[in-house]
Amino acid sequence: MMGKFSDVSSLVNSVFGSAEWQNEGIVTHPSNFTGDVKGNEYIRVSVLTASNKLEYTNLNSMAGQIVIDIFTRSGEGPLRPSQIADLLDKYLVGKIFSSQQGTLQISASLKDQGKPDTANPALFKTLYVVNLTYFGK
Repeated sequence: MMGKFSDVSSLVNSVFGSAEWQNEGIVTHPSNFTGDVKGNEYIRVSVLTASNKLEYTNLNSMAGQIVIDIFTRSGEGPLRPSQIADLLDKYLVGKIFSSQQGTLQISASLKDQGKPDTANPALFKTLYVVNLTYFGK
């Protein structure tokens, strides 16, 4: 049986591993990806969780955020990062994902205005964040 942190990670990864998401054509990497990143458009997904939220009586429940860095070609304006954020909203915001261990609920999103990537100035990095709540069984 998976623990709550593993379950949240698996549920989030299932979204980006789905055939529907793959058909969108957005290259997706986990936060700890160490391979070569090719191309000038991709996202990097991180899951941040906190295991103790005081109003929960269920110790297997927690809250957190999915933080996604959207990388696009620098110098092309805000349209493409916004289009990718809209796609992310379609797959994440208001969705509920369940497993045998618990249920993951994803709420409102936030997107910043972005800035040139410090590691690769040819890329523009935009931050996209959604809140999550996990209810363990």
